[in-house]
This record gives sequence, C-alpha cells and structure tokens, in this order.
Amino acid sequence: MATQFTVFRMVLGLLVSGFILVFVANFAASYAQTQEDIQLWKTLTGFDQALAEAYLSGIPADYSFGRLAPEVQLAAGNTLETRVGKRALLLPAIVAVGTAVAVQRNSIDYGWWSFHYLVATPGARLLFSPDGSVAAQAIMRDIAAALPETETGAKSYFGFCSGNAVEERLCAGKACTQDNFLKLLASADRKPYAKCSAKQTGNYRLVRIAGGCQDADGLCIDYASSKVVVGGQAFPYSHTMDLLPFVAMGQGQEGLAAAAQQSLRTKLAKELAVAAVALRAASLESVTDLASLAKETAAATADLQTSLDNQKLQLARLHQQATLFANGSIRAAIDADIKAAEQRIAKAEKCLSLYAQMAADNDAGQAITRHRSHDLEGAAERLAALGGKYKLAEAAGCSRLASERVMQCAIANYLEMAPALAEVAANGSDWQQLDMKAKTATAAYSKLEGMGCA
Repeated sequence: MATQFTVFRMVLGLLVSGFILVFVANFAASYAQTQEDIQLWKTLTGFDQALAEAYLSGIPADYSFGRLAPEVQLAAGNTLETRVGKRALLLPAIVAVGTAVAVQRNSIDYGWWSFHYLVATPGARLLFSPDGSVAAQAIMRDIAAALPETETGAKSYFGFCSGNAVEERLCAGKACTQDNFLKLLASADRKPYAKCSAKQTGNYRLVRIAGGCQDADGLCIDYASSKVVVGGQAFPYSHTMDLLPFVAMGQGQEGLAAAAQQSLRTKLAKELAVAAVALRAASLESVTDLASLAKETAAATADLQTSLDNQKLQLARLHQQATLFANGSIRAAIDADIKAAEQRIAKAEKCLSLYAQMAADNDAGQAITRHRSHDLEGAAERLAALGGKYKLAEAAGCSRLASERVMQCAIANYLEMAPALAEVAANGSDWQQLDMKAKTATAAYSKLEGMGCA
C-alpha cells in the first residue's frame, strides 16, 4: 500500500511540475511578447517626438527603428501601422521606414507665409536621366536638396544613367552625396541623357526628367505638363513636395505615395486658408494707419491756409503800390511781383482744394472700414481716389506729406494684398488654382516689401 501511495505521489508531482513548467513557459513567452509590444509602441512614440523636434527647430535629426523596422509599415492615410496598433502622422510628413532614417524640415515659402513639411527616409540611390534642359537641372537640384542627410545618419546617393551607361563615381571617384552632388550640378555643364535601360538591383530609383514621359521606365517627371508619371499613372505636381513621396517611397508604393501627396496637399490648403484669413484681417486693419495722414493733411491745410491769407494781404499791398507808379522800372518790378503772388495764390488754392478732397476720401474710406461695413468696393473706391488725389497734389507741386508711405502701404494692403488673400482663403481643392492665387498674393506681398511696408 505504501508503495502504491509513493508511486501516486511521484506521478502527481510530475503532473504538477509539468503544469508549472508549462505555465511558466507560457507566461515567459507572453511577458516577452508584451515587452516587445511595449518597445514597439515606444519606438513609434519616439519617432513622433523626433518628427516634432525637427519640425519645430528646423534642425535635421537621425532616428533609429533598429531591429523593429520590419514591424513598422506605412499605411494609407499617412499612417504607421504595427501589430500593436496604428499611429497617424499628425504633422505634414513624407516617411519611408528603414533601420535608420534621417529627418529634415523643408518649406514652401510664399513670402507672406511659409508651409513646413518633413521628409524622413533611410536614404536611397537615385539615378537621374535628365533631358539637359534648365528645367530638368532645377528639378534635380530641388529634389537633392530636399532629401534629408546628416553627418552620422542615413544618406542618399546620386548619379546619372543614359542607356546602359551608369555614372555614379562622379565625386572624387565615389558616389555623390547630397552636398557634393549639388556642387556638381552648379559647376558642370548641362547635357542630355537618354532613357535609362541599365538593370539595377537594390534600392536604386530611376528618375527620368523631360518635357514628355512617353515609354519611360521607373519614375518620370514631365515638367512640360507638370505631371509625375509612375506605374502607368500620372499625378499632378506644383512643388518639389509633390514629387518627394514618389522619390522617397520607391517602386511598388505608388498608391501610398499618391496618398501621402494628397495628405500633404490637403494640409497645405487648410494652413494657407487659415493664414490668409488672419493676414487679410491685418491687411484691412492697415487703413487705420491713415489716421496719421488725416492729421498731417489737416495740419498742412491749416499752414497752407495761413500762408494763403498772408499772400493775399501781400497781393493787396502790391496793388496799392502799383497805383502810385503809372510806369517806369519800379512799376514793372511791382507788376512782376503781382504776377508771382497771383501764381502762388493759385497754386495754394489748388493745393487746398486737393487737400480737402484727400481728407474727404480718407475720412470716407476709414468710416467704411471702421464700421466693418461689407461695402469693400466702396472703401476701395475711396482709397483709390485718395491715391489719385495725392498724385495730383504731388504733380501740382504741393508740399510732400511725410505720411505718404503710410498712405501707399494702406492702399496697397487694402486694394491688392487683402483681395489676393481672400481668393486664397476661398480656394477649394484645386491645386492649380490654389497655386495661382497664392502666387498672386506673393506678388502683392513682394510689392509691399519693395515699398517698405511688409
């Protein structure tokens, strides 16, 4: 009986031990997986922080996904997807995941506003086949400058391809990195390259740049029609930003590249609209500066009126003196003084009339805007008239007003900058229209800068 009990205890002990071992093994595996998932999520969080720091500071940075890079995939909607969840990229960014990536902030500068966006890539090898045009040269330069590169992080390498011939070792016998390639473009003569037919392996990206993209392999940028052609599809572009998703994400990811392009464009349109509304309000408010012109005009009017009264008294005296001399040299001198006095009086009266009209137009323009009236056309008409009267006063030789620049700035802001910004704010999703309106606002802003008003 004791022997049977002993055997029973041994069997029970083995079963319990086995159960404990299985439990511990499962727990350990589950714990390890949990730690891996936590580390993966921390990696995404760290990448978000790296993007935010580069966006705010404008300083290029490096980030390492390390061995977890294969676990991170770029999904539609500019989202990073892993087995532990998705992380949407809130900042405008073009991302290509790799073991180590370089992050750089680029900008589209409109003068009156700058739109910032990020590019984060593990680097690539780009082989350009340009047609030798100035436009192709500019596109190559802009693409190379926009791709991120740091001293210790990921780098991109650039070369050329023409037919079966590949030219890579162009910079001191080595493949060109960003800085060396930009220097090469600045110093070397332009020349046309034929369509590339060389078979390349690895992460090479063939980029054809020409005024047409018939039968082009890989990625082709048609600057004549502002289209980027890849994978049998054509996508519009207006800025280097629109090209970078297709360059950075590589072959086979055209759908994600197109989605990233659309996401960036949507963010650009929204940001420009918000900025345009705020800046337009500031442009309209600039008419309040005309109060200084009104004060100066009133002071100039008072001084001129006093001068006119004195000149009229002097003219009266000259006429009295003239009665004392019927002829002779003295009478001739008095007559000359009378004529000069009459001319000064006529000029003063004309200037007074113009000052009065300027004051009326100024007051009316300010009144319309001060009461926030929707009669913008009425205000614009008054301000345009004010500018016209000032030119007439200047042509008539009236005293120059120190507030001339204030007036010119206010009028340019109200009549040119504000309407241009209104067009930007009202623009829909049409890329070409948005760019046209934004460029009109940029031209107006450049004019303000030239006047010293910006």
